[in-house]
Order: sequence, then structure tokens, then C-alpha cells
Amino acid sequence: MSSRTSMTSFRLHEAPRDAPRSPEGTAARSRYEGPHGPVYVGHNESQEATFAWGPHVPSAQLEAGPFGRSDGQPLAFYLDPVPLTVGGASGAMVRPNWTLFSRRGRGIAVTLEARSYLYRVTGFSRPSLERGDRSTVAALGGVTGDHAISESADPVDVVVALVLFAGVPVSAITAQA
Repeated sequence: MSSRTSMTSFRLHEAPRDAPRSPEGTAARSRYEGPHGPVYVGHNESQEATFAWGPHVPSAQLEAGPFGRSDGQPLAFYLDPVPLTVGGASGAMVRPNWTLFSRRGRGIAVTLEARSYLYRVTGFSRPSLERGDRSTVAALGGVTGDHAISESADPVDVVVALVLFAGVPVSAITAQA
């Protein structure tokens, strides 16, 4: 499969006050509008876990958030695996072996049973999620660009992208560059 993927735009907004809570009771912070949406994303009170849920996607939980990890391990570089669950599937994210001359080696590797992804920064600061075959799943547009998601993205791809975008600071990836 080529790294060229047909993409469509999506939007992220602040969640409305009446947004449904996650199955764990987490309040929504943002709302995704795009394929398989709406999807809501939120963090626990300590912002050390990230959740995504919606009527057309499986619920997802990443044991990390913008302020740290649920297990208390250091946030930087994700040297120890961070648990990820999507519906009944489990996996983890971890920093792969770092290499100076490979941008792909400076991302965050994500496995979810038979699926694999790479979460990395493209350009100066554009977060991007790629499948193991290097096809793009989703990318945030930054200041001037549109957010884009693959037209072939399924509900699992959508929630994996959203929990990573919301739960893993770009600085944790770019610190490796």
C-alpha cells in the first residue's frame, strides 16, 4: 500500500456542556466531527489518562494524559509501555529504538493486537498517526492547515488517533528529534 492516502477533513471543537460522559464517567473536553463521529474525548481529573467514546466507535482508554501517566512513570520519551485499550482489544504505546537519522525512529510506536501505528511529528509541529504500512491515518493541521483523516479509517483508527492527539503532548515526541 502506498503512503499516499485519500484524506478528508475533520473538526475538533470544545465539547458542549451537555455532551455525554464516557462509560467511566469522564466529562468530555472536546468533540470530533468527521467519519464515524461524533466522538468525545476527555481526561480523568488528574489528566493522567485519556478517554474517547461515541455512539459509532468503541470506547478507548490511554493510561497517559497531558500531565503524566496513570502509573506514575516518567512521561518523557515513553520508555516503558503505556497501556491502551480500545473496546475489547488491548495494546500499548512505547518509544521505539531511537535512531539519529530516521524520523520514523523518533515517534511513538503503538500496538493494538494485530494493528500497529506510529505517532510522530511531521514538518515542524504537525502530529500524525500512521499505520504500520506507512499510510497516514490522521494528522492535525497545526495553525494554518486543516485536520485530515484517511477516508479508509475505521472506528478503531479514529479513537486511537484521538486519544493520542489528546493524551500525548507533541513535546514528548519532538524532544526525541
